[in-house]
Amino acid sequence: MEAYYPFIALGLCGLFSLLGAVHLFWAIGGQWGLSKAIPQKGGQALFRATFGITLLLGAMFLSFAWMLAAYQGFVQWDVPRAGLRWGLLTTLALFLARMIGEFNYVGVFKRVKGTPFARLDDLLYTPLCGLVAILLALLLKAA
Repeated sequence: MEAYYPFIALGLCGLFSLLGAVHLFWAIGGQWGLSKAIPQKGGQALFRATFGITLLLGAMFLSFAWMLAAYQGFVQWDVPRAGLRWGLLTTLALFLARMIGEFNYVGVFKRVKGTPFARLDDLLYTPLCGLVAILLALLLKAA
């Protein structure tokens, strides 16, 4: 199984980079996919995806990719390995928390169902967060 770890890490780096790029696209005004990426109540988005929030999320996803790439030795970064490990443990915790959700609109235990966001959350967003958490745990356990 350990022979697959570099491929798992590369896949996660690619996923984090893609998520970062999509959030940066939204930050500069892109609309593709945005309507299904925000929880809704009564057909209305619960919040507005502002420039600052989407820029921050994009930067976070890109930093997750960079931390993992440095932790796996794919790139050089002058950060102690223990610091990268803590950063990735925090990333794992964030994805685990996102998978669990806030018990109303997001995650495994959400109560509001039937909206375009809720359907995608059930089919894609929440399972993906769980998979990312599992794969990060696997990579961090191995090293």
